[in-house]
Amino acid sequence: MKNFILSLVAISPLHAAISSSPSHIPVSVNGRDLVYDSSRNLLYASVPSSSGIQYGNSIVRIDPSNGNIVGSNFAGSEPGKISLNSDNSRLYVGIDGARGFRWMNPANGNLSPINALNGFNSSPSIAQSFSAVPGRPNEIAISLDATGSSASGYLTLYRDSTRLIDGATLFDADQIAFASPTTLISYEDSSTGFTLINWTYDPALGALTNTQSIRGLISGFSTNIEISGPNILGSNGTVVDFESFVAQGSLSVSNRSGIEQILGNYLFSLSASSVFGDSSDELTLSVFDLDRFLQIDSVTLDVDITGHIEELIYAGDDRLAYITSTGEIGIISGFAIPEPTTSLLLLSFVTLLPYRRRA
Repeated sequence: MKNFILSLVAISPLHAAISSSPSHIPVSVNGRDLVYDSSRNLLYASVPSSSGIQYGNSIVRIDPSNGNIVGSNFAGSEPGKISLNSDNSRLYVGIDGARGFRWMNPANGNLSPINALNGFNSSPSIAQSFSAVPGRPNEIAISLDATGSSASGYLTLYRDSTRLIDGATLFDADQIAFASPTTLISYEDSSTGFTLINWTYDPALGALTNTQSIRGLISGFSTNIEISGPNILGSNGTVVDFESFVAQGSLSVSNRSGIEQILGNYLFSLSASSVFGDSSDELTLSVFDLDRFLQIDSVTLDVDITGHIEELIYAGDDRLAYITSTGEIGIISGFAIPEPTTSLLLLSFVTLLPYRRRA
């Protein structure tokens, strides 16, 4: 009989934490929307006419390392929602004052003509959400909000300036995000239906088909969604698998937080909370482990802002950028989340000795 050694080892993750105190960099202009261009390491913000003569009705370029405005380009009347395409060669811009959209070439600032947007009953509409088709840099899906009526969430799709999908036939799509080149996820946040829809996109036909829908899985007015890996992340903290449409869990985030997953299975949340006796709010940055749906750490920044966090985005290594409901823009930098390590716990060590029968 042979010797046997049995070892049982448990791998226990040591949770990461915010390893240094982050700093806050305010940006000296208010905007409507904010995106990050990873190929140029720049932030772009759409700036309304109310900003004044210097930057009003423009797209400003912001250096995320210091918050400085490094350039601007006229965009049109009341630029609103913005979105980069799949190869960062186009910045799509909603031109709300003209009830249309156009795109800008980030390399030289050249602008396309304005394309009119029409939704329900051919009503002039503004873009309330963009989502570029992955791998197809000249195609963009747009959620429409009809001006002068309560109709919103109508869905259209353009290839260059050609409208492939009539914006009056598909609806319940206030917030939209492509999960793959052929899968678009939408969320209805303008009524209590709170419908989540999986649309299949056929680029050959230029068509979207509702293949799955469910109500109430994600809920809340003005709840944003984004896609990260296999998950739909709701800004209310709900995590849903986009293929099965099954909830995976929920995170204890503050109401109307901005969320952004930027490092493996770590999700960052930024929330504003009221300070007693102060008309402004302070910021709390939290990090969650998506494997366990637990908060790992949080830190409060001694910063006064007004409004709630409208959006939180990745802005380069160890940097996040946000925009508030009142248009304030800021950058949080200098924090780091170390990669998780593991500890080994020896559970048992058993030796079986040979046994021989004596003659």
